[in-house]
Amino acid sequence: MSAKKILDVTVNEINKKQGKNALIKASEITSKIDKASKDLTSLESNNNYCLNNVSSDNSLPKNKELSRGENVFKELYAINVNEYIEKKNNLSYLSWTYAWAQAKKRFPTLTYKIHLFGEQQLPYVYDENTGYMVFTDVTVDGLTHSMWLPVMDGANKAMKNKPYTYDTRYKKGIIVESATMFDINKTIMRCLVKNLAMFGLGLYIYSGEDLPEAQEEIKEAKQEKKNIADIETVNLLIDEIEKYNGQAQKLKQGILTKYKVKELSELSEEQANQAIKKLQNFKKKEEKENAE
Repeated sequence: MSAKKILDVTVNEINKKQGKNALIKASEITSKIDKASKDLTSLESNNNYCLNNVSSDNSLPKNKELSRGENVFKELYAINVNEYIEKKNNLSYLSWTYAWAQAKKRFPTLTYKIHLFGEQQLPYVYDENTGYMVFTDVTVDGLTHSMWLPVMDGANKAMKNKPYTYDTRYKKGIIVESATMFDINKTIMRCLVKNLAMFGLGLYIYSGEDLPEAQEEIKEAKQEKKNIADIETVNLLIDEIEKYNGQAQKLKQGILTKYKVKELSELSEEQANQAIKKLQNFKKKEEKENAE
């Protein structure tokens, strides 16, 4: 006898004993059992589908699935680009070739665009008052960031379409030739690297402006200010030397030899002050001996 038949007989016997108090018919129970069986079959089918389609890989999604938002930034920002940083006079910058390679390897669909302007489709815009400017776009799987960068000289000033000069506190009449396609091309590639940094790549190496020439000049100016004696100190040293009349030339040569310089103006502030102090002390000693 089937389980359904046994259940039917059992319920009927219960109902006979209960009489008017019978709670449910056997057909109703079996109907609910049939429905529950169908629901269970459907649930098992759905569970099997989910189990068959769940990946056992608990790692981060592949790059293609990290195509937008912060996940792209996190992945590129986490790249250690130190081995691709190039040094120039103790300054660091990221080569565009390495920056592009690192990003392209992780996001094969990566593309870039250089903006072109005017009938001649030039890769820059120029204004007589503001100078040259270049623009690039970088797209990673549909996400685009734009960047722009002026074509600048070593003093971080916009270059012109004709030669010009500028002065700094430490040097006068610095000559800058008019901007060429070489300057523009160099700026475009710098702009591309800066564009990639907007996605996170190498962003941590940027501090202030990202032009090595400007940073180099500032560094050299600080070094010059630190090392080279000012004009007043050098003149004071010359005055002390000349107090020795006939021995002045010999003393001057002795100072140049000691500090290994060709001119007194090449002495550092510290060296010049040391020489002055020694000459003054020697003069006082000489005067004291003569007085006795």
